[in-house]
Amino acid sequence: MSLGVSRFSLSTEQFEKEYASEIEPLSKANPVVRLMTPILPRFRWRQAYMQTRRALLRAAIAVQLDGPAALSQQPDPHDGKSFSYSALEGGFRLESDLKDGQQRLSTSTVPTAIRKSKRPPENSGGLGIRPTNKRLG
Repeated sequence: MSLGVSRFSLSTEQFEKEYASEIEPLSKANPVVRLMTPILPRFRWRQAYMQTRRALLRAAIAVQLDGPAALSQQPDPHDGKSFSYSALEGGFRLESDLKDGQQRLSTSTVPTAIRKSKRPPENSGGLGIRPTNKRLG
């Protein structure tokens, strides 16, 4: 079985396709294979999720410091393209094409008035940047 660590560099969709094509014949010959390896696609998805979350945070900091043009230097690790940018009142929202269920992964800045009147959200590092998706899967 060649589903080694190097396969984790594939997109989540490619990984799942290759995993399924290799596991099906092996699991028919030996059912223990399916019992021992069913979560590998989930590990790959979790890795992509965390990479995208970190990239969204880095991109949000860059946009906060240098403006929306900074997105050209902050590619989405999911597909290599720029994150989508939406201006909000007092802030902005960045979105990836990677989805958690039906929802795209995203992050939004907190409007300045809210940052001044309230404590920064947990896990924001005091930057006023909020992750939008809470579920890790």
